[in-house]
Amino acid sequence: MNKDLTVGEPQSVLWKFSIPMFVSVIFQQLYNMADSVIAGKFAGEDALAAVGASYPITMIFMAIAVGSNIGCSVIISQYFGAKWYEKMKTAIYTTLIASVALSLLLTAAGLLGSRAMMAAINTPENIFADGALYLRIYIGGFVFLFLYNVATGIFNSMGDSRTPLYFLIGSSLGNIVLDLIFVAVFHWDVAGVAWATFIAQGIACVLALNALRKRLASIETEGKVELFSWNMLGRISRMDQPDRRSQHPAAELHFRGQYFHPGPDQFLRFLRHRRIFRGDQAEHLLHYKHHHPGQRNEQLCRSEPGRRAGGTGACGPEGLRQAGAGSCRAFFCRFLLRRTDHALPVYE
Repeated sequence: MNKDLTVGEPQSVLWKFSIPMFVSVIFQQLYNMADSVIAGKFAGEDALAAVGASYPITMIFMAIAVGSNIGCSVIISQYFGAKWYEKMKTAIYTTLIASVALSLLLTAAGLLGSRAMMAAINTPENIFADGALYLRIYIGGFVFLFLYNVATGIFNSMGDSRTPLYFLIGSSLGNIVLDLIFVAVFHWDVAGVAWATFIAQGIACVLALNALRKRLASIETEGKVELFSWNMLGRISRMDQPDRRSQHPAAELHFRGQYFHPGPDQFLRFLRHRRIFRGDQAEHLLHYKHHHPGQRNEQLCRSEPGRRAGGTGACGPEGLRQAGAGSCRAFFCRFLLRRTDHALPVYE
């Protein structure tokens, strides 16, 4: 149900709104770990490495969807709080129409360039075909992923953080069940992992859009509601911010294409830690060291148990010092490059 967050005691209202969002993050992390366990146990190491190889590319697509979620939710929440329901509905319809157009454009570009993108990041030959197959199926369902994220932002902007949690739980459990069926029973390997995500996300998207349609129908309006407004689209676009999780995958694409030529074992290591840390390796002692001339080997401290005892290796005192210095430099650069915050636009 819709919830006016301006009514009631602020502390209580914010806690009730925030707790479902916290649970969503925790539940999604548990799902990611379960997904990796199933893929690694029943599909094998090469299949899991193939999924990890396409991770930076899929995260950039994901960042666009999450950024659209943020952009629309800011404007919609303003109109909802002001009880300007006509403009709120116009903002929602405009967002959905623009999201469909943008997601279809990105899907077409991704499907046509999937193999080129995998080749550009120096994917090893023995996992190239599986990695490209996973990426094509993932991008094929990008419309569902995009619209689901937008619908989640719309629900949150109307003060309802529980409905997205229910859809996330259902989608995650369904994805795990489909993973077991497609990978463990049918032995579809990488394709099974990708199709499980495609189907679970598609069902969640359709159910979320149907729930949103009913929610909007229950809100009465007096004036005329525009189905699409270029002016509204411009306001939403100005609020759209790239998701922070895309920063490291984008940098990895550059390094992997220029200096870094990982093998399947590195992809396994990356995926294992990403499923726990959601790609924020910069904050978890990630650093680069020279492996041999012209090549860099990316290592995580916890992935090398033999180096924990000390010395000058990746996890010794010198390695920790370098990792700490690198994290400080990354934080300082991020602070300098952060764009000036813009004031929220006034109501028209």
